[in-house]
Amino acid sequence: MRAAAVGFLDALPPEDEVLIVTTGRQARVRIQPTTDRRKLKETAGGLFTDGAGTVLMDGLLEVDERFFKKADDRWPVFVIFTSDGTESSAAAHENAFNKWAVGLGARGATVHAFVLEGNKGGGTPDVVATTLTRNTGGRYDMMNTTNALPDKMKALAGRLALDRRRMTAWYRIDFQTDAAEFMPINVGVARSGVRLEISDRRRIE
Repeated sequence: MRAAAVGFLDALPPEDEVLIVTTGRQARVRIQPTTDRRKLKETAGGLFTDGAGTVLMDGLLEVDERFFKKADDRWPVFVIFTSDGTESSAAAHENAFNKWAVGLGARGATVHAFVLEGNKGGGTPDVVATTLTRNTGGRYDMMNTTNALPDKMKALAGRLALDRRRMTAWYRIDFQTDAAEFMPINVGVARSGVRLEISDRRRIE
């Protein structure tokens, strides 16, 4: 896991900000968002599991609330590594999490997940990872050993780097109206030789 995290950081574009959060027992921000690869790799290289159930749902909600929700100038990407074991998040937060999970893709966020399969399988963390990757168009990968994780994480970093280059040509259009019914909007490009792709991701409040 540590080697995979370090390799992932090495393969990411150096200008991309990264934060590291662990969710064993409680959600803990190990390092605030930074581009300092030396500090990030030192933190990643010192991670250890604590043998407790994960608070994955609570951790994701906290990270989004603190770092992503109000950062309109960011492209939020969650990369989850978890097992299919127990989930120890507060039961009172389940409804809030389900509502958040439905609207996450509409905000332009992406979730990628690597899940380590246990003896039983089908634990809540796996259900969370499956749901979020499906809702946001991210990568989901179930594995029964971590041997291939470094290569998988490096490949994901390469995909994120490619996505980032593609996004330099993206434009976001916000349209507000007081009309009772939503009317169609026509978007076009006047220049020749330009490829136009439109993604309809409506913000869900």
